[in-house]
Amino acid sequence: MSGPVYPSVPMTMEPPQWAAPPGAWAPTPPPAMVQQPAPRPPTVRGMMEDEPSALAAPLVAPPRPSLLKMPSPQQLGLAPAKPEEAGEVDWTTAHQRLKALGAVCFNLVQLPQGGCRFTCLLPTNQPNRSHRIEAQAASEGEAVRLALDQAETWAAGR
Repeated sequence: MSGPVYPSVPMTMEPPQWAAPPGAWAPTPPPAMVQQPAPRPPTVRGMMEDEPSALAAPLVAPPRPSLLKMPSPQQLGLAPAKPEEAGEVDWTTAHQRLKALGAVCFNLVQLPQGGCRFTCLLPTNQPNRSHRIEAQAASEGEAVRLALDQAETWAAGR
């Protein structure tokens, strides 16, 4: 028995070439008698009028419109209402006032019979003890304002 036979020249690996088998599908030419679309009629466009000559019209600037002066809302009596007057709370100011007082916590409750109750706890000089401030009013803004006024009065007197 003889050993394996190796080629004397190294073989190169090339990707396989895929050829279509003979008699493969080829598109058929379109039929010669297909109806062609009718040619578009030519588009006729009119000419633009000649520009008027500079001598025909005098050069006069159009009159300027009169200056419009609108009154301010305050002049019309439409000044914006303050948040407390409108029954709304300015929470930015309320938070700043509570922080300045050192408030431990606060709570706003809508009461079932109508109105609101605002409660806050302020620290005292005794450890683990808080002073409770509570105010009840018809609107949130009024309850918060009353409670903060009470809290500032209490804090000034201690």
